[in-house]
Amino acid sequence: MIINNIEINTIRSGKGDCIHLRFIGDSGSPRNIIIDTGPTSTSGEFRKLYEAIVNKDGFIDYLFITHYDDDHIGGVLKLAMSNLNLIIKQAVFNAFRGEEPTPFLTATQNQRLFHALIKTDIECIGAVKDDVISLDGAKITIIAPTKERIASAMKEMEKADTTFLSAARDWDMSLEALMKAPYPGSDTSISNKASIAFIFEYCGARMLFCGDAPADCLVDGLQKLDSKFDFIKLPHHGSIRNISEELLKTVKSDTFLICADGKSHPDKQTIAKLLSEYGHINIIGNYEWWEQMLLPDEDSKYKDDLIFRLNDQ
Repeated sequence: MIINNIEINTIRSGKGDCIHLRFIGDSGSPRNIIIDTGPTSTSGEFRKLYEAIVNKDGFIDYLFITHYDDDHIGGVLKLAMSNLNLIIKQAVFNAFRGEEPTPFLTATQNQRLFHALIKTDIECIGAVKDDVISLDGAKITIIAPTKERIASAMKEMEKADTTFLSAARDWDMSLEALMKAPYPGSDTSISNKASIAFIFEYCGARMLFCGDAPADCLVDGLQKLDSKFDFIKLPHHGSIRNISEELLKTVKSDTFLICADGKSHPDKQTIAKLLSEYGHINIIGNYEWWEQMLLPDEDSKYKDDLIFRLNDQ
């Protein structure tokens, strides 16, 4: 996908996120940003992406790790542990810097990544709400998390936590029924509440990257900001638990990226709520999961307003 000469690339990262932004900066030089790296299970795909960027442009300007869950951190952790000399200028993630191993798997991964990166020349910086990062004419405004939510996440890393969200699959229900259905409970994951979310702006284009942030975190972060976007990467792989009526009233867009393989996400109700709010939407995926989903006959009346498209690989 290309918006105002900004390339937005994805890899097949299973249930995880991995997004690559490439643009020519004001200096005339190419710039590269990677947002998350998928799980360890698809680390081979991430390595291909990394090597393609380095072979073409020589380096990566920023690597954003939105939070410490495996489906976001796994790819780069596998690469870092391979002793490869990573050509990344800065890594942006809120690292758990403890010396002692933790019983919490994803905390241990975060810890290992931090210690692997500090042994290199890669600068590691944190990011909290209201921070601004500039890159050759582009502006990145951090809207989440708050310092308080990071503190909660770091405290959570000190103990084991095997709680995961689960929801019944809803793809056999009609879009109209799901439009009318109430929103389920919101995402309560501590790590997701600490997820980095940001606005990327360049050459008149505005994009929102939500990581896995819950809806209330995003709404809080967008207060007093222009919330009209050319493109939104939906939070938590299109989970309905990370969407709310207030969020959809806050943001404005007609194009949405969902990073998911269709096995556990996205929820069809998310798509129904987007369609109900905006009337016409484009759903971009890194897998063509919609082709395997059961769509009841009554959904056919929305075929002109609901456009699915595979992101160019």
